[in-house]
Amino acid sequence: MLRLLGAVLLASLVTGTPAHGQQHTQFVVQATVPARVTLAAVEQPTRLSLTEDDVARGYKDVSARYRVASNARRGWLLHSRHASA
Repeated sequence: MLRLLGAVLLASLVTGTPAHGQQHTQFVVQATVPARVTLAAVEQPTRLSLTEDDVARGYKDVSARYRVASNARRGWLLHSRHASA
């Protein structure tokens, strides 16, 4: 709807009848850009082995690297989830 209104206003400015002196007009254009994040694995293990110590401790430290791109002004936060038995 706003796009159509802007196009109509712009068309009327361009094709308007000639007038004496200068004429000015204003209109507001607003756009909403949703936040978007992409996550790509750069380095992650292809295999994972758990020892009895890992199981007793309840976790396994794993090294991984990811490339993150975001257009969000407030930044982003990466959470890790783990399954519990």
